[in-house]
Amino acid sequence: MVLRYFLFIWGTILALLVSFALFIEVADIGPPRSAVVQFQIAQIEHQLSTIMDNEGINAAQKMRERISDITPEIDVTFDNNTITVSSDIGPRSSFLSSPAFWMPVGVGATFSALASMLLSRLLSRPLDVVRSGILSLARGELETRISHRMKTRNPSLIELGKSFDIAATQLQEFSDSRRKLLHDVSHEIRSPLARLRAALELSQISPDRHQKMMDQMSSDINRMDMLVSEILTVTQLNVKGMEIHKEQIDLVDILEPIISDAKFEGEANNIAIKYDGPEQIAFFGNTELLHRAFENVIRNALSHSPSGGCVTVQAKQDTQFTEICITDQGEGIPPNDINRIFEPFVRAKSVGRAKGYGLGLTIAAQSVRLHKGTICAKNNQPGGFTIEMRLQHK
Repeated sequence: MVLRYFLFIWGTILALLVSFALFIEVADIGPPRSAVVQFQIAQIEHQLSTIMDNEGINAAQKMRERISDITPEIDVTFDNNTITVSSDIGPRSSFLSSPAFWMPVGVGATFSALASMLLSRLLSRPLDVVRSGILSLARGELETRISHRMKTRNPSLIELGKSFDIAATQLQEFSDSRRKLLHDVSHEIRSPLARLRAALELSQISPDRHQKMMDQMSSDINRMDMLVSEILTVTQLNVKGMEIHKEQIDLVDILEPIISDAKFEGEANNIAIKYDGPEQIAFFGNTELLHRAFENVIRNALSHSPSGGCVTVQAKQDTQFTEICITDQGEGIPPNDINRIFEPFVRAKSVGRAKGYGLGLTIAAQSVRLHKGTICAKNNQPGGFTIEMRLQHK
């Protein structure tokens, strides 16, 4: 962009200089007439004085007669031994009032005005579009996009328009996700509140069902407490620049109790849990966050596995990354939901026994992100579903 504008300004100045040269050549502008006459007076006076001193006044008068035809505007007076040279044309006028000054200045002013107008339009029009777009965003019009309105060939300004659209899109998605989050939270809380209210009313109407209603109310309170706890966890993990405590740990020590609990829970549905990996995996990280990430993903796989199926936990390590892959034998999820399952309150439309709030995988994804790792999901062929976590070494 800087080079482009430099070439434009330099080319304009060069064109201006060339135009001056051509103008002077075509117009054939000479010095002012008054300056020429004053020069001639000085030359004639010097020449006649020299002749009179050397050859006498008669010789000087004859010389004057010979040059009088070519200098008619100059008068010469001889008084004894004194020569007076004069002219009706006054002293040399100011150069600022001569055409030799004003005509090139006029041409230069015209060229520079045209170039400045073009340059200002090239710069101001795209910037006006950006300013208008920013004002629209400030008014809450988050659907505003400007790249199609830039109408410029400058690649830097084109990239500016695209960057604005990307930022506006992300801002709109953030606003939509926040609105959806508030809606989902209110929806999740409304159901247990309604059951609590109904249970309270029934316990008052039917005292004999008091204990049963108390158990129901206790269950709903626990569910609400778990929901609030997970929401707070998601909020805390989503803070940018968050620093976490890390220490040297063994990932197998974290996985073993989780797998053991999952085997116990899977026995009711005849679901096996298998571990395939090294006996020790040294890693520098946060035990609590990694425990929540592994537990949420393994429990998710367990809830989506069919009866008689198997959940495989595979681990492998190299010099840069440690990979933990959890695979189930379920039906997978619709392809359109794969990129959304790590968002809050998103529950894929698939067959399974999941009863959570859609926050488990969100917590897992944020825990992995805080360890500078990545998490991804994919459907397997002919069936099954895998979530892969890549944790980067320090």
